[in-house]
Amino acid sequence: MKMNPPVIDYRKFRFRKLNTPEFSHLKWLIFWPIYAVMFLYVERIYPVDTYTEMWCPLDDRIPFCEFFVIPYMFWFVYMVGMYLYTLFYDVQSFRKLMKFTVITISVTIIVYLIFPTCQNLRPVEFERDNLLTRFMAEFYRFDTNTNVCPSIHVIGSIGIWAAG
Repeated sequence: MKMNPPVIDYRKFRFRKLNTPEFSHLKWLIFWPIYAVMFLYVERIYPVDTYTEMWCPLDDRIPFCEFFVIPYMFWFVYMVGMYLYTLFYDVQSFRKLMKFTVITISVTIIVYLIFPTCQNLRPVEFERDNLLTRFMAEFYRFDTNTNVCPSIHVIGSIGIWAAG
């Protein structure tokens, strides 16, 4: 299967062309390092006395399943893939997606600062020892159970859907 070439030839990009109509959409990419710093601050630096636990009775009925790590990790592949796809093949959708992302994620970070939340659903120890549970144990060290509402996963998925 032959893929169509990207709609913009990024090999012609030079920083002096950043304000031209052809490449001005690339300015949206500056949000990602800003977001990384904001998220790092709210997750690791911002002092929080108490978190509000997000929980409902249905949560207690959902068992831990280490196989869920597979679709969970593919969510990240899906998101990065769609941002890259729109960047290369549908610049108008990329602009819409980035505008939605900048607004909703910025509001989300503000919510996290004002109303810190957590979810205490992670197992203390895993029933089985296998590659997936070992991966999850390492992943939990990096990905905390705090600042879960509003969900960045849901916001990202809605953004991809809305940009189409």
